[in-house]
Amino acid sequence: MTCHRQARWQALAQSGDLAAAIEAYVRAFDYVTFAELVRYLETSADVRSDLAIISPQDPNIILWMGLSQAFVDALAELLKQGRVRYAPASLLTYMIDGAFPALPIAKRPPKRGYKDPPLASCVPAAWGDTA
Repeated sequence: MTCHRQARWQALAQSGDLAAAIEAYVRAFDYVTFAELVRYLETSADVRSDLAIISPQDPNIILWMGLSQAFVDALAELLKQGRVRYAPASLLTYMIDGAFPALPIAKRPPKRGYKDPPLASCVPAAWGDTA
């Protein structure tokens, strides 16, 4: 079953439908980190560059970085349509994936905001999935 699911998201990415590929991968493998998602999609689509995804609640909090405009736009479309959501993630999850940016970790925002942008540990998840 995993091979069939893998072939679907890969085919979607190769056809240029990055939003559908991201959604298919997230639904197929559940609770995937941005690092994992990028690592697997980059074999079929342009997903790496120098852009970052920021928190919708606080533009000074970075969710992930090193992404292409196509990836950022596709994920924004999925979020807007309610097809995926952000779910909290353990820092250990990213450490296991071997990809952890050198940024401070957002924990409890100070009253005056963060001096330097921190990283919030989260993952893209399908609605109905539990984190």
